[in-house]
Amino acid sequence: MPIKCYFVLIALVVLGIGILAMPREEYVADPMMVRCETVSLINNRSMAIPAEVATSCGERGQFFVENVTKGKWYCKYGVFNGLIYLPLLSFQKYCEGKLDYFSPSRVIYLNCFNLLLSLASAFYLFLIASRYTKRRVVAFLYLMAAFYATYWWNYLRAQNSEIYQTLFMLGFYYHLVRSWDGLQSRRHQVLEGLFFAALILTKVMYVILLPIIGIFFIMLCYKQHSERSSLWQYGRLLLPSICSFGIPIALALGVILALNNYKFGSPFESGYGQWQERGEPIFSGHLFYGLSHFFFDPQFSMFFCFPLLLLALFGYPSFFKKFRAETSLFVAMGVAILLVNAKLRTWSGTWCYGPRYLLVMLPLVSLPFLRVLEWLLEQWKEKKGLLAGSIITLLLLFSFKLQMNVNALPFFVYFRLQGALASLHDPEIDRYFSRMPFGLINQDLLAFKQGAPLAFLNSVEQKMSPEGIQRLHQFILSQLRSNYYWEK
Repeated sequence: MPIKCYFVLIALVVLGIGILAMPREEYVADPMMVRCETVSLINNRSMAIPAEVATSCGERGQFFVENVTKGKWYCKYGVFNGLIYLPLLSFQKYCEGKLDYFSPSRVIYLNCFNLLLSLASAFYLFLIASRYTKRRVVAFLYLMAAFYATYWWNYLRAQNSEIYQTLFMLGFYYHLVRSWDGLQSRRHQVLEGLFFAALILTKVMYVILLPIIGIFFIMLCYKQHSERSSLWQYGRLLLPSICSFGIPIALALGVILALNNYKFGSPFESGYGQWQERGEPIFSGHLFYGLSHFFFDPQFSMFFCFPLLLLALFGYPSFFKKFRAETSLFVAMGVAILLVNAKLRTWSGTWCYGPRYLLVMLPLVSLPFLRVLEWLLEQWKEKKGLLAGSIITLLLLFSFKLQMNVNALPFFVYFRLQGALASLHDPEIDRYFSRMPFGLINQDLLAFKQGAPLAFLNSVEQKMSPEGIQRLHQFILSQLRSNYYWEK
């Protein structure tokens, strides 16, 4: 099937599922606070947040930083988080005649924006996957599995920054490896620079990838022009490439330093120092503690939440053999992001589903799963191929069902119920919420909504009066409203 037909098919599937599975609620906390800066830019032509808004949203420095010298409050997140919503919220103001800092009607605008971001991510991932397989159907299957059989689906629906961070990473990676081909490389080098600039303007932490990218960039340029014996000739060829890629990044770094000085009083003050959770700095976490959770925690394991990575391990040897440089690149970037986030005090991303800080790299480091899919298509008539295909299909269907369970209920139902039920001080309830994956918890809650009992409440209900049990059930049911836009 021609590639254009695949693009049409991808658009129909992604938009169709996206529209049907739209969330009815807006993702709270960080993304809401980020959009306050957008509202201020549109309404007041200023990045400053009104004090009454800033002080009503969490602790000082949690979302907004107070510049004592100026007597103003500013959003501490990367500037592009606010800028990306300017067209959308301007359109909302045009349609509704006004623009409030928090608006219940905003969810439909954000959902439509997420559809566009999802579609762009799908196109880029398909193009990347098609680079590593001659069978476009394999690239399409990889895309579908990555989107809908992993926790990425939650972030395609949630109106927060993970959806466009991942898009920027995919765009950056695609144009970077395309520039290695030497085909229209200058255009790809500019685009890779722009995508990476967008990444660091969204989250400055991604500057840690620059040394890795720089090393691979220089090595590949040298490989392309190794016939140039003169260092001077090599330098002349390398300089335009460095400028095409590096100028957007240099400008982005300059913007970051200038805005830090404007908002927080110093170019090197990021805004994250004013609020310290539990009185400790942001990078005060224990590295191996974070790593152990990213590998083995039933709620935050990248293998459980993104099972394609687990399956990709079987394809890594042959994938690396064929694509050494590119495999080394995305593995090096993935390891860097993993280690930095494991050292964070809030390694989990606090209230969220799965390891959200790692999502940006998981579609890339799982690319060797393409080799597994190719092997299955070649061996599907053999017993071993049929057995392996059946196991993988069941695993992905199980993960798909878990994502459906998560999508069906409000984004933070787990945390709200866990916090409320913790007051009962029941060990069985505490074990249940700490050891059970989100998707299985939501499965039990959905069954309870249909009249089934909640087994983890047995021990505590034995100590309660019938009236107390009824009040407890009513409270839980009040949290189980549907999170599909089209359901009432």
